[in-house]
Amino acid sequence: MGVLTPGTTQLKVSKTWAGEVTETEVQVQLYKNGEPEGSAVALNEENGWTHTFEQLPVVDTIQQAQGNVYEIKEVGEADGIIT
Repeated sequence: MGVLTPGTTQLKVSKTWAGEVTETEVQVQLYKNGEPEGSAVALNEENGWTHTFEQLPVVDTIQQAQGNVYEIKEVGEADGIIT
């Protein structure tokens, strides 16, 4: 019998500007189950203000009953407001 390996998913983030673009770059942070995961990523004109986080484990172990919850926030964001 083979070893069971948890599946993975991906999550894409895009920055959409309302009005004139006033920044050259923004930083976004991936969170897994409420905790920062990895380093912040830059979104800018060069990458089309888009990034895809790949190979995110759906669960950390086969025994994990509930899947991981992923969220992306802009660095400086609190309660949906950028400070």
